[in-house]
Amino acid sequence: MNLNDKTRAIAEAGIITALTIILALIGLNIFSIVILLYPVPFIILGFRRDIRYSILSIIVSSFVLGILIDLFTGIFLLLLFGPLSGIFAYLLNKKEKSYKILTITTVVFFVSILIVILLSGYIFGINFIKHMELSLNEAFEVQLNMIKNMGLTNYEMSKIKSMMDTVIDYMIATLPAALIIFSGFVTYINYLVSGVVLRRIGNRNINVPRFKYFRMPSNAILGILVIFISTWIIKYFKIFYYQTIFLNVTFIVLFILFIQGLSVLVFYLDKIKINKVIKGIILVLSVVYTPMWMFVSFIGFVDSFVNFRKVKVS
Repeated sequence: MNLNDKTRAIAEAGIITALTIILALIGLNIFSIVILLYPVPFIILGFRRDIRYSILSIIVSSFVLGILIDLFTGIFLLLLFGPLSGIFAYLLNKKEKSYKILTITTVVFFVSILIVILLSGYIFGINFIKHMELSLNEAFEVQLNMIKNMGLTNYEMSKIKSMMDTVIDYMIATLPAALIIFSGFVTYINYLVSGVVLRRIGNRNINVPRFKYFRMPSNAILGILVIFISTWIIKYFKIFYYQTIFLNVTFIVLFILFIQGLSVLVFYLDKIKINKVIKGIILVLSVVYTPMWMFVSFIGFVDSFVNFRKVKVS
């Protein structure tokens, strides 16, 4: 890299740093969801220039945010999104397959979340699980108080309370799976937005698979089978936290199969060129109507073997 290229790279890093500071301030103070896109400019910078500039930019950005807001906010943003941005840019530069990029970055972001949770617990003395359980209990108490005004009997109220307690226990038990799924969602959104921006500015070799072409690798079912057998062995011998492990593994596998089944549904709805309003209604029902979940997951499971769409994993 010659002097002019270095000057351009430094100037671009400066612009990216300023942009991400504004983006983070909007996300932290106005629209929370915007903060999830905080890594996008760093990913683009790391791909276009060099990962070193991306790392430098996110360090400076986090440092400035630490001054503007508070020190811990800057540190947590750096720990949460720094590794994700760097790994993303590195894998894109290596032209790795999309499923590999998504898998690795999901794991990286999940580990970053765990580090931030543990660190915040150590610094502030907050037990994340207990804090979440307390928040859920408070939210359900509000719902319970609203239901009391409906004139239900004490027996009916006790049944509803018991059901709510079961839901809270289930949500706490499946928290690891929920965090993994959330990590996958965040990495895909960043991958998608980064890919769109990079293609718009001339990098046509960026391939972000559209949702309707999503498909697990051909050996994924074998991997899932091995995981289930291992989990069953843990459950059979009642090794540490076997019920929680089994529950989380089942949750994640069913979710992946559901996503693949939903992508098959989107593919064929697009293929028959169905009305967009009807398509939207079908997809919304598939997501919110509980009996449809197992059906859609079953479609995903069968597609793993049959490959209805003849999609090649990229």
